[in-house]
Amino acid sequence: MCLLNHDLALAEAHARVVLDVLRDALAQNWGVAVAQDLWATMSVSQRLQWAREALPELDAEDDGVHLA
Repeated sequence: MCLLNHDLALAEAHARVVLDVLRDALAQNWGVAVAQDLWATMSVSQRLQWAREALPELDAEDDGVHLA
C-alpha cells in the first residue's frame, strides 16, 4: 500500500510540474507548443527541482523517481 501511495505522489508531482511549465509558458503568451518544447529540453534535475517545489513532502531523491 505504501508503494501505491508513493506512486500516486509521484504522479501528482509530475502533473503539477507539467502544469507549472504550461502555466508559465501561457502566462508569457508562448503557447502550448513552446511549453512542450520547454518541457522536452529540461534536464531530469530541473524536472526534479520543479517536483520538489510542487510537492515538498515528496522524497524526490528516491532512486525510483523518474520524471520523463
